[in-house]
Amino acid sequence: MLRAGDSGPAVVRLQQLLFAQGKTYVAADGRYDAATERAVREVQQERSITADPPGVYGAATRAALAGS
Repeated sequence: MLRAGDSGPAVVRLQQLLFAQGKTYVAADGRYDAATERAVREVQQERSITADPPGVYGAATRAALAGS
């Protein structure tokens, strides 16, 4: 699970996935910042993901992005 304030290689991978989904305002800098949180929220809304808290990259959001 990743959330705002986290950092590191796992966040870079998430940011790369988000960028590939058209969230081109997300920079792959390894910081789970406001832009990353916004992009995760958008993906969750677009795919009706409710199992993870809004803006948190949990198992349901990970599965949805992995299946893209």
